This record gives sequence, structure tokens and C-alpha cells, in this order.
Amino acid sequence: MSCKASILIACHNKVELTRDCLEQLRRVTPPSLYELVLVNNASTDGTRACLDEFQASMPRGQVTVLHQRENLGFVGANNLAAESARGDFLVFLNNDTLPQPGWLEALVTVAQADPTVGAVGSKLVYPDGSLQEAGGAVFRDGTGMNYGRSGHPGHPAYAFVREVDYCSGACLLTSAALFRSLGGFDTRYAPAYYEDSDLCFSIRKAGLRVLYQPESVVVHFEGGTAGTDLSSGFKKHQEINRPKFVRKWVQELALQGEPSTDRLRMGRAAHRFKGSRILMAHDAPPMYDRAAGSLRLDHLVRMYLAEGHQVSFVCLHGRTFEGAEVEPYMTRLRRMGVMVHALELPLARGFKERPETGWKAFEALLLEREYDVAHLPWHYSAAQFIPHIRQHSPRTRIVIDCQDVHFRREARRLMESNDPGMWVKYRKDKSHELANYRSADAMMVVTEEDRECLQRELPERAVHCVPDYYPVKPPEEIPAFGPRADLVFVGGFRHVPNTDAVTWFCREIWPLVSPRLPDAKFHIVGDAAPPDVKRLAGGRVIVHGHVKDLSALLGGARLSVAPIRYGAGMKGKITNALAHGLPSVATPVAAEGMGLSHGRDILVAASPSEFADAVVRLYQDESLWNSVSAAGIQLVESLYGHRAIYPKLAEALRIGPRADAGSGDLSDPMRLAEHMSGAYDDMRAGAYAEAEAKFRGCLEANPGFAWAMVGIGLSLSRRGRFAEAEPWLRRAMGSTDRPASALTAFGQMLVAAGKPIEGASCIQEAIRLEPDSLWAVNEAALLAERCGNMAVAAQGYGRLAELDATAVWPVIKQAEALAALGATDRLPAVFEEAIRRARARGDESLAEELERACGSHLPAQQRAA
Repeated sequence: MSCKASILIACHNKVELTRDCLEQLRRVTPPSLYELVLVNNASTDGTRACLDEFQASMPRGQVTVLHQRENLGFVGANNLAAESARGDFLVFLNNDTLPQPGWLEALVTVAQADPTVGAVGSKLVYPDGSLQEAGGAVFRDGTGMNYGRSGHPGHPAYAFVREVDYCSGACLLTSAALFRSLGGFDTRYAPAYYEDSDLCFSIRKAGLRVLYQPESVVVHFEGGTAGTDLSSGFKKHQEINRPKFVRKWVQELALQGEPSTDRLRMGRAAHRFKGSRILMAHDAPPMYDRAAGSLRLDHLVRMYLAEGHQVSFVCLHGRTFEGAEVEPYMTRLRRMGVMVHALELPLARGFKERPETGWKAFEALLLEREYDVAHLPWHYSAAQFIPHIRQHSPRTRIVIDCQDVHFRREARRLMESNDPGMWVKYRKDKSHELANYRSADAMMVVTEEDRECLQRELPERAVHCVPDYYPVKPPEEIPAFGPRADLVFVGGFRHVPNTDAVTWFCREIWPLVSPRLPDAKFHIVGDAAPPDVKRLAGGRVIVHGHVKDLSALLGGARLSVAPIRYGAGMKGKITNALAHGLPSVATPVAAEGMGLSHGRDILVAASPSEFADAVVRLYQDESLWNSVSAAGIQLVESLYGHRAIYPKLAEALRIGPRADAGSGDLSDPMRLAEHMSGAYDDMRAGAYAEAEAKFRGCLEANPGFAWAMVGIGLSLSRRGRFAEAEPWLRRAMGSTDRPASALTAFGQMLVAAGKPIEGASCIQEAIRLEPDSLWAVNEAALLAERCGNMAVAAQGYGRLAELDATAVWPVIKQAEALAALGATDRLPAVFEEAIRRARARGDESLAEELERACGSHLPAQQRAA
């Protein structure tokens, strides 16, 4: 019988580590979830006896042991183990690890939830509790980066599911069928190293994604089996195999980022995404099951992620908010792929929980992430964040999501009030609300009526109508008319119009309905019901309070009611009901601005008697009920579905295909420079389509602008569209403005297209034309290294170090090239310069790592000296 997962462990000596790993597995992993396939790679210590004893202690058939006469290495042993595995998933696990509780369940859950996932990796931590790896990135030269190394494992940047270049084979899950279809680990990397990166690249080439899962935590004694010395033992194959990896994936690597120690660029490299960097901030995360406004935010987050954007959600409260636990909502966001920051929570020991400390953390986040846009819900909440964004991330576009225009709603409420003092408060609150809107770049509202109202007050500001997005229930999941019964009202009672609505309904309308529908009940559902609402319970009126999952109520009720007497914006209670196939009766205020038509997709009534008649009619007439239900679903799909809403959202935030709307006069050199900078930011983030659109905008405004031609060519070639890129680059080469840059870009394209010799010729000509071109020299060095010409590579990286007197990475690359050449006499001076630069940048940990690396690369007599 096939089990869910086959855990494959290759063992070569180090019996103590193996024994600890197996015992930890037994303690923390439910036996029903896995089988074990253990490969003894010709161990000479007590490994054979250890594995046999463990197999005998486990249920029959759960453990398979394969003893080998020769050491097959990681590649050979795991390929052999995969042949014997019976699980749906394969989990490659090092024997120098200690999996933590829930590790396997977390991996399997992510893999099963999404058919586009091809592999899932764990969060690896050192025995001292510091972070070893939160997913990895691969740079253009084939070098890799363990993201978060030596950081705090609980930091928000390492605590959410995200797509990555690769995850370490120390703990990596993939589909057994997929692994076999790809031919297993590529044997060119035998005995070990780069096989995990290669597998992840192959999985991505097959159209699938590689995800990092932070809830799967594994302690890893790094180098416990293979050691850490790059010059000896199995570990030396790390450097031997890199050129093989580069040659195999030369086209894919051309699309990767440059090696960097810059924190911002490292953070971008560690997260594969194609869109914009979006910041959302509010008092708390979207508590989607408690209020329609929060449900809107939850739906929009999902839309952003589906469109390939990177989303961060910052909230002030990380424990409780308005009496509810916040952590489950934050965990939900992280599992969706959102970076979540709760500013009041400690990130490490010694964190002082003062408000200013929380804001300092927010400001550090702004500096590190450089968000493209801030989507801030509700003006009163947005006002807390805007000053910090303006100061520390001035290029971030700020959009307030009004949801409803509060002063418009309050004006209607005043019509029902006899308190003159409320007019004074209204004027003050309106002035404050408008001031908050003026501090933003644009506003979003959910109805055209709200947009027109706000635009009259703020003619100088952009106001966009972006209705709520609601996914529609599939027809087969919508219960028919017959089994349904009762009426339902859904609404959070922190929103005063909802309290007024149910009170009015029970006082004025229910007495007219109840005698005519003697078996029907009225269900009142909503968070934070006040005493006035709770007192309505009795007889056939049921007050439920907060209901986390509304599916049963909306699927079982025959009718939804929205007796709203004042308010503004969309009424989520109506749209949500329609999306579930549940018809509604509503007041004109509740139905306004939503494209609803009386008698077609809703019934609208103003007075208590008209409302009661509509309820009874729709409740009893099956034919009318069916037609209104079907029309309501169709309306939600056409007006409030993903395809309808996303273009409006993209236009408001300037993300996606409409990102360049309102970019200003690009003939102005300052605006042009800013626009070009944004385009190259998109290129570095991998958002090539967005970059191309910006470059084309620059060229339209400035015909003959060679840099824009180069940019268009680069953005096309990095998507593999070489035939389209070539004319643009040749056109740029014919310009007298940037011939060297155009030649370099053309050389890049030729290399990516599999023509390294022609590419090298172009790049060398670019250096001849412009000897101080950092770009051209860098490309020449990278190309030489890929082709195995380490002497030219060392020369190129040395020249880069001269041109940029503060950068550390070209000096490190020069040292690597010299080490590959065996030029150990030159290494001490080069390492000394790299260490000096690292310390000048304040990076003491890098300096110490370089000192260790220097010692390991020197001959024994020099180390002794």
C-alpha cells in the first residue's frame, strides 16, 4: 500500500548523528505518515548495526535498509533509495539533522494544496538556534546564497511561505512521480553538491514552483557528514560541480541576479515574484470572518498573490484586537505567502516593547524593502502609517482604501437624529477625514456614488472606483430552493448601521412577516453584538453572534435581508449572499451603487410593509427565487469577479500592465531619470514585462534614447525572446549615445541564446570602446568563469575591484578564481583586501568568514606561518 511520504536517508559513517536523527524521527513523526528507506554508503563504523537494529524496532515493512559495498555519494544513494520508495512523495533528509515536531505534515500540506508546486523545502536552523537557511537563491555565476544565514529564525522575513530558486537537499520534498520523470538526481554531480539546485531548476523548467515552508523546521549540523573544507573530501565537489551546473543552465542563469552582499538585493533574490512590492498596513490583519471590510482585504490579498505580486502586511497588534485573537489570522496570511510584521511583537531577546521601538522596526522595513505601493485601508488607520512612509520610503505610492466614505454615511445618519450636537461633530470628523485623504496619492472607493462624492471634495486627487471582489460558489455547491428555510442577516455590530438595521427589522418588519411565514426563523449573525441586539433574541429570532464559517448558514437559509437605513459603499452582506446563490431583499440605500436591478437579481423595498411583502413573495415563489439566484451569481461574476476587478485595482495602484498611467512628462530629465530607475528596479526584481513597458514609455517620449532601446532589448532577451530583442539592440548599437552599453547587452543576449563565443567578442569590443565600463568588465569576467577560463576571470574581477573601490564581492570572486587556478601565492593579498573592505562596510561576520576561507585555501606551510 502506498504511504504518503518516503523519507530517504543516505548514511556514511557518523553513526552517532544517524542514531540521533532516527530516534528524533521516531519521536516527532506519526508512523502512519511515512516509510523510511535507509542507504548505508559503505560505512566503516557501527552504522550497519545501527540501521539493522532500528529496522527491527519499527513495524514490519516501515523501514527498508540498503547496505552498499561502495560509497555511492548523496546522488547515487538517493537515486537508489528512490527506486525502492513506495510513497507518493519523496523526502530527501540528511542524516545530520533533527526534524522538529510537525515538520513532515507541514511539507506535505503545502505540496498537496497546490498542483503547481513541484518541491517544498524546510527552514534549516543551527543547533544553537540561529538560522541556517530560509530557502536559497542562485546568482548568474552559479553561486548560491542561503537566505537568512545566522539570522533570527523567527524574523518575519523568514516566517512565510514563498517561491524560491532552490531549497537545500538537507530536507527537500518532491513528488515521487515527478522525480522519476526527471530522471532523478543528475549523475554528472556525483558524488554530491549542486544536485539539489539542479533538481529545483529542472522542476521549474517543467512549469512547477519550488516553495520554502517555514513551518517545517529541521535542525541541521551543517557539514556533519561531508565536512566544511572546500579543498578536501566530498566538500571539494562543491567547487568542482559549479562549472558543470553553469554550463547546463547557461540560459536560465542569464536571467538570474548578480552576486551581491547588499541586503536589499539579497532579499529580492530570495523571493521569486514577477510583479510589484505591495505594502498593506492596518491595526490588525484581515479578520475576514468578522467584518465585510476585512473580507474585502482578504480577497484583495489573494488577488495580489494570484497576479504574482509580493505582499507584506504590517499590523500594530499581534496578540488581540477588539477582543479577538490575532495570531490565527497572521498564520493564515503567512501560509498564503504574505510576509507579516506585527510591530508590538518581540523579534529577539532584549526587545523593548515600546511604541517607538515598533515604529523603528516599521521604518527599517521601509528602508529595506523599498515598496512600490502602500495599500492602506481606512483613513483613520492609514494616518498612523503615512508619515513614516513619506519620510523613509518617499518613492512609495500611497493609496487609501476608503471602503466607504465615512462622512457621507454619517450625513445620512444625521437625518435620523434629533441631536444638534452631532452636526458639530460631523463637521469636525469630515475635516479630519478629508485631511487624511489629502496626505495620500490616491484613494479607492467601492461604488461610483462614493467616487463622485469624494471627487467633488478633492478635485485635485485621483479617486478610483474598485469594488469588492467576491469569488462565486460553483453551481454544484449551491443547495436548491426546496430544502432551504429561514431568513438571515449578516453584519458586524461595530458598524453602527447594522445595529440600526436589525433593530428596525425586528421592530417594524418582522411582525408583518412572522404571521405569514409561521415556520420561518430570523437568524442574526455578527461579531460584537451590543445589548440592544442581544435583547432581540426570543421566539423565532435567533442571535448567533460571531460565526467563523458562514457556509452552512448561507447554504441553508432561503433568504438574506439587508434592511440598512443609512450608510455608504458596497454592502458586503449582499454581495457575499449573491456569490453563494442566496437571494436578498434590501433597502434602496443597501442596494445602491452595486449594479443591482429590482426584480432581476434582488428585490428592493423602502417601507416596512413593502419590505415584508417582498420577503414573503421571494420566500414562497420558487420560480422567482431560482431566477433571482441565477441572476445574482451572474452579476457577481461579471461585476465583482477577478477579471472585472483586477484591472481597476492595477490602475489605482499603478501595478501590472497599467503601471505607467500618469507617469508625467518624460521629456523632463528628472522624471525620465526616475522612470528609468524604476524600470531597472523591475529588471532586478525579475518583472521584465513591467520593465519593458516603462522603457517603451521613455522611448515614446524621447525618440532615439539609446538607453531605452537597450532596456527594451534586455527585458525581451531575459524572457528568451531573442529574435525580438536583437533589432532593438542593433538599433541602440547604431546610436552614438551608448554603443558600449548596447554591445554589452547584445553580448549578454548572444550568451543567453547559446552563442558564448560571439557574445564574448561583443563584450570585449565594448571594453575596448569604454575601458572603465563596470557592466562590460563584469560580463567579461562572468563569461570567462562560465567557460572555465579562470585566468581571464581573475583578471576581470581584479579590474572590477579597481573600478569600484568599496565593493567586496568582486574581490571575493577574484580570490575564488585564483584559488581555482592554484595561484596561492597571490591569495593572501587578495583576501586581505576583501577582509578590509568587509570591515569598512561594518560586516564583521563576513570578515571573519573570509579569514577562515583564506586559511583553508593556503598551503599548509603558509597556514602555519
